[in-house]
Amino acid sequence: MLGGKLAVRGTRLSASLILACLAEGMGVDEIEGTYGAFPREAIPEIMKAAPEVMDTPDVDNSAGGN
Repeated sequence: MLGGKLAVRGTRLSASLILACLAEGMGVDEIEGTYGAFPREAIPEIMKAAPEVMDTPDVDNSAGGN
């Protein structure tokens, strides 16, 4: 956990940050280049946690069309 947010294991990166990067069209290589500590093998775990992360009030999911 990172300030109450789900974090990528072994980093100080929140899952919501990585999801936002993916939503903005960043690829895994670009995320790795921007956030050097990001382990690409965390993507499947982040995607599994996405519904939980999207239910948090600090993530704006209004653009999702739901």
